[in-house]
Amino acid sequence: MGIIKVLLTAALVFKLASSSCQPDPFIWTKIFKSNVGATVSDIAVDTENRYVFVGSFSTSLEVDQYSFQSRGLSDLFIAMTDSTGKVMWMKHWGGIYGDGQVFVETDQNNNIYVSGYFLTSTLVENQLIEVNGGGTFIAKMNSSGNLSWVKTLGPYCQLMEIKVNKDGAFGIAGFYGGAVDFGGIVSDNSNMLQNSIFFCKLYH
Repeated sequence: MGIIKVLLTAALVFKLASSSCQPDPFIWTKIFKSNVGATVSDIAVDTENRYVFVGSFSTSLEVDQYSFQSRGLSDLFIAMTDSTGKVMWMKHWGGIYGDGQVFVETDQNNNIYVSGYFLTSTLVENQLIEVNGGGTFIAKMNSSGNLSWVKTLGPYCQLMEIKVNKDGAFGIAGFYGGAVDFGGIVSDNSNMLQNSIFFCKLYH
C-alpha cells in the first residue's frame, strides 16, 4: 500500500490510501454530526498511527457514542481514533462565548499538545483556566486523554502553529496585540498600531 493520506472536510474525516492498485481509496470515514456547524481545524498522527482531531462546534456535536452540547457560541473538541477510525476518547472544552483557533501536535512519547483560544474563563478537566478579555492556552495530555498541564499566554494573543521536535521541546508561533507573559518575560505592544509576531521554544 502506498503513502497514507488524510483529507478533512468540514465535520467529515476521511482516511485514504494512495495506490494505483486500489480502485477505492477510502479506508474509513468518520462523521462528526452537528445541527448548526462544526469544523475540523487540525490533525496529528502519533507513533501508533492513532489520529487526534481538533476543531470547534456550535450547539451540538455527535460521533459514535459521544454527544456534547456547547456551553457558549462555540466550543472546542479533541478526539482520538485508533488506526481503524474507532473513537477512543473525546473531550469538550469551552466557556460561555466563542472559543476556537485550535491546533494539535504529538511527540515521540505520544503525548498530545493542544493550543487554542478562550474568550472567557472556563473549566478544563476540572481545572479553572482564568482569562480576562480572552486568552491563548497550551495544554499537554497523554495518549489516554488525561490532562498533564495547561498554560496561558494572556489576552490579545493567538497561536498559529505548534511543533514538537526530537529533543523533547516544542515551538509555538503566533501574534499578539497587548501585554503577554512569555515565561516571566512580559512584552507589551499595547501602544502599537499593529500586532507583533512571536516564536517561543519550550520544554515540557
